[in-house]
Amino acid sequence: MAFWLVVFLSSLSTTFGKSVPLRDLPPRWPTAYSVSGVLRLPYAEIVEPFQAWFDAQNRRSRIDYYGGMDSTIQRADEKPYGVNYRMCPETTETQMNVRRCFAVNGSEAAPTAIQTVLPDLTDFEFAGYKSCGTSNCSLWIYRKTEGYKENTYTMYTTPTTNPVKPVHYEMLGYDTLLGSHYDKYEMDFVDYSDEMPPPDVFDVPEGMTCTGFPGPGSMSSLLANPMQEFIEPNGQERVHEMFEHFLLKFPKRYANTVDRKEHNQR
Repeated sequence: MAFWLVVFLSSLSTTFGKSVPLRDLPPRWPTAYSVSGVLRLPYAEIVEPFQAWFDAQNRRSRIDYYGGMDSTIQRADEKPYGVNYRMCPETTETQMNVRRCFAVNGSEAAPTAIQTVLPDLTDFEFAGYKSCGTSNCSLWIYRKTEGYKENTYTMYTTPTTNPVKPVHYEMLGYDTLLGSHYDKYEMDFVDYSDEMPPPDVFDVPEGMTCTGFPGPGSMSSLLANPMQEFIEPNGQERVHEMFEHFLLKFPKRYANTVDRKEHNQR
């Protein structure tokens, strides 16, 4: 019996004939969790505290910013194609800082998706251990190159596996054409729990009536769920989509269109 157990464990650590130590396999986050943290954009001098609840099984998620002053709820379970909700203060010519609810319906072409604050580590590689605070963390790195842009994504987790907890996540972008770092953001995580969040946390508060989000489709989608830009390596495609929408509405040809240098700067 012990022999077959060893064989079974060995097979788990072998992928396409390549031996992969079990400790080197990237962790998989649970389908339900809650976590608090801080999002930092050093180049823009932005610091945003957040709290997140995630329930993949029931297709719903929620992220609050600044202690609940700004809340986003993603309900992919609502028919027919899901709804993005955002509750935030609004100032108009007649009212100041009145909390309002906005809603963006999904469509057949672009259904609403739930939003995690923990990156998918499938393509990340184990890069050893590094000091983080008063203890050591496991280090996971993923590098992605598109044209002149080189992005490095780094995830710090606890080295223990019961359960693995997120500690720190950062992205650093370098533009080889411009010779500069064009983007950087960091996320610190605390108060992580892999227990199922209470179902009512995903509900729009009673008494609130939600109206449509102002702005074009690509803009309203990003405003209704701003976290999507930061978590996945492809999240910034939404920002590029908005820029292309701007170019269509206000046609402009930048200099150096062959190498797109000024376009990349914009």
